[in-house]
Amino acid sequence: MSLGEWLDEWLKRKARDVEATTIRTYQLALVHVHDELGQIRLQDLTEDHVQDFIDGLMRSGRRKGGEPGTGLAVSTVEGILIRRTDRSAGLRAPDPEAAH
Repeated sequence: MSLGEWLDEWLKRKARDVEATTIRTYQLALVHVHDELGQIRLQDLTEDHVQDFIDGLMRSGRRKGGEPGTGLAVSTVEGILIRRTDRSAGLRAPDPEAAH
């Protein structure tokens, strides 16, 4: 199972417990993650993948709200990676054994 597939499944499960607008917020917050890391199988995802992803966001992750392709602020990157997941009860690190 890839990270993208896992995120899609998580969003489906989460949709049972939260409003549609909350799911849309989660989808928007995860769009960078899904686009950049979604194809990687869970058991193959490494710290280096995540660090390269963060570095890319800081360097050229902007899609709107400024010149596309310019870097995102640290606070924006934190929002993508940390605050959104902290607010979403039930988001846990995937169990690599369950991906088989």
